[in-house]
Amino acid sequence: MAVSRVATIKRWTGLSTDTKPTTPPIGSTFFESNTGFLWIYNGYAWLPKSIMADGVTFNYNQIALNQVAAAYSIMTATTQDLFIDAVIVHVPDDLSGEATLTSIAIATDDVAPVEILSAADGAIANLTGNFYHVYQGPVVTAATKILELTIAGGASSAGKIADITVLWRPVVVGGYYLDA
Repeated sequence: MAVSRVATIKRWTGLSTDTKPTTPPIGSTFFESNTGFLWIYNGYAWLPKSIMADGVTFNYNQIALNQVAAAYSIMTATTQDLFIDAVIVHVPDDLSGEATLTSIAIATDDVAPVEILSAADGAIANLTGNFYHVYQGPVVTAATKILELTIAGGASSAGKIADITVLWRPVVVGGYYLDA
């Protein structure tokens, strides 16, 4: 096996209210001295280390927010029910001044939806620069059900996105998430 040199990881300490670095080397850490949480950067988002237990897998998807108001699939549970251990939502841009976008929300389309980010929490006034929302489970989503992001009001300006990382594990062997 060939081993290639990787960038030296960085380690930061700060408060939970501090802005985490936006493009650190993969594997870098940020310790929140006021909460005790340790975050690890995976190349897309900061993930809380405390919930990355054995057997947890993660999927990542990016949704453009400059689309019409509607629900957009993030990923679909296939074959078997799945535990959602955590979902990290990252909106890197300040959306608070957008003219038509009123909110984003994230939930499953289960009969009793699992609400990840409510429209109130995802209201435009809250979507300031480098917005993070961390949802911790575990909750179960049923097989074939979709995790989706709903845009309310209207489209944002061009280039605005939401990064969604889902940490999950199968309830029984054979379950997995399929990215949209």
